[in-house]
Order: sequence, then C-alpha cells, then structure tokens
Amino acid sequence: MKQIFTKFSIIALSFTSLNASAQIKLGVTAGTQLSFTNTDFIEKAKAIATPTVGVVAQFNLGAGLMFRPSVNYVQDGLKSFESITTQIAPSISQLTEIDTKIKTQSLQIPLDVVLGLKAGNGKFLISIAPVITIGLNAKFTQLESQTTTGQATQTNPISGNLEYSGANAVFERVDWGGRLGLGYEFKNGIQLNAAYKAGLNDLAVGTDKYKVNNLSLTLSYFFIK
Repeated sequence: MKQIFTKFSIIALSFTSLNASAQIKLGVTAGTQLSFTNTDFIEKAKAIATPTVGVVAQFNLGAGLMFRPSVNYVQDGLKSFESITTQIAPSISQLTEIDTKIKTQSLQIPLDVVLGLKAGNGKFLISIAPVITIGLNAKFTQLESQTTTGQATQTNPISGNLEYSGANAVFERVDWGGRLGLGYEFKNGIQLNAAYKAGLNDLAVGTDKYKVNNLSLTLSYFFIK
C-alpha cells in the first residue's frame, strides 16, 4: 500500500511538471480537525479537537481536474480520564483520578487530485490523496490526584517528550496515509472542505499499536490567482 501511494505521488508531481501552462493558484488554509487514535498505549482513549493551518497550491489541469498539494501544520493525539474509588475501611474511601494526554505536532502533506463539478454559482469538489505526515514533536502529560477521606488531595504530575529516534524512540517519524475529501468552491473562490485521513502504518516502535486517523474541516482562500 505504501508503494502504491508513493508511485501515485510521483506520477501526480510529474504530470504537474509537464503542464507548465496550467493555471496555478496559491493560498492559505485553516480550520479544525478531530484526531482519532487507535492504540493500546492507554485504555479508553478519546478523540481531541485541534486547529490546523497551512499553505496550498492548485493546478488546473483541464476537464474539471485539479492537482492540489498542500503543507499543513497539524496536531494529533488522544486524551483519557480514569476515576477509581477504593474502599480502604468502612468509613474511609480513596478516590484516584488519572488525566492523561498525548499530543503530537506534525507537518502533513496531502497531494490531492480534485474533480470539480459545477453546482449553482460554484462547484462541488471531490478529492482523493496520498498523505505523508512527518512528526516534529510528541509530548506525554499525566496528572494523577488521590483523595482520601479526611485528608488533603495529593497530586502527582508527570510530563515528558516522546522520542522519534534513538534508543528511547517511542514513535516512527513518518506516517503514510490516504485521504478522501468533499468540498464546495464558492463564487468568490473560497473553498470549504471536509476530509477524512486514515493512517496506514503503525507508528509505535515495538509491540504496541498506535495508528492515527483524523477528520478535518477547513477553509481555503487563494490570494494569488
């Protein structure tokens, strides 16, 4: 699967270079995404919402087809909250709460092939893309609080970076994925896009599992046309 997306990316870039006369637009994109992480690092992992921003180019290839590569700053990860009550004695209980977060910062590079279909004053946009995500930074934070009947709450914060290389590596730096998108381009040129990206490889180093998917909603505006 990785080889297929690699070849697809090379073909798309080569095809664009052969169309030097194609109309080119440059712009910016911004929005939000939901990150869904499939992992056995942490039980009951939940999605997190984060902002995303980037730059985008659009090459019109004719017959309604466009090639739209972009470079985006994204944050992925997960959060988990666990609450455990332990009865120590008939009148004494202990409440333990564990709040855990993993957040990664990455550059995401989708190479969208887009089909535009005329609709009203604008057009619908249907896209498919291979996606390369390059990890920049990953951080783990955990706050454990313990409250015993009749005593003050005790807290134990833990935080640290999760490495991409070296003997203590936790994650692979490069994530290969695929993306499907649906959008609309308004008469003024602003594009509204929704896309779902699925990570194809396991990012965890070792025997653990860690795959990242995300659902994004973004606006794109082209200031050079």
